[in-house]
Amino acid sequence: MNVQRLILAQTQLAEELSQKNSTCLLNDETSKYETKSEGYHVSDNEGRLWVLGLRNILTKGAKDTLKTFQEILQDISEVSEESRGNRARIKKLEGYTSAILDWGLWQTDAQVDLHIGTISKCNKDKIEALKAQLNFRRHVLIQKPKEKDVFNFTKVIGTFKRRVNLTVEELTCNVKKLVEHAFTITSSTVDNQEEGDVPFLVGKAIKMHFEGTDGSVQTSRTGHVISTVHTISIQVFRDQY
Repeated sequence: MNVQRLILAQTQLAEELSQKNSTCLLNDETSKYETKSEGYHVSDNEGRLWVLGLRNILTKGAKDTLKTFQEILQDISEVSEESRGNRARIKKLEGYTSAILDWGLWQTDAQVDLHIGTISKCNKDKIEALKAQLNFRRHVLIQKPKEKDVFNFTKVIGTFKRRVNLTVEELTCNVKKLVEHAFTITSSTVDNQEEGDVPFLVGKAIKMHFEGTDGSVQTSRTGHVISTVHTISIQVFRDQY
């Protein structure tokens, strides 16, 4: 599908389509714009009309028309599949974010020990909290340590390679490794750093909001993290506009 063509069609055909209430099939509604096209149109709850899969046509024969609409339906099907995949991915990320909101993001060894110590003696809750830390750093922050197995929840043991769950102590150790990795830096810039040594926040785009004296957001700027230091502070430079 040509996105520009769809946008143009929506604008050009709005007046034409608003006159038609009985069909979703367009045979020759764009001829006055020096082109012949076919497509589907639908309307949303607010009455806005949308053109789907607009195609230029050479003839209005039944065979050509059928082929054109088969192609349109295939395009719509592909877009729908992609949309469903994106929704599923976003839903997972929302789940990881929701879990971290329950437990908080632990950013130092001391915070890890403190929170683990305050959670009930039930190992199930501790494991849930530790998994939330690992999932959030892996899938949302997209932290990339050299040791990929730090994100694992299980390990293989014994001659028969039996897989068992990691203990609270082992998961805690992995979270601490990621905390340490997040603050590992070999220079004040990304230059000359190996991939595994670059803090996961370096290079990320961030949006900074500046508040007025009354607490309202006066303005915002987009920038990129150029380095991190051993505090919560982040050094950034503002993009040029």
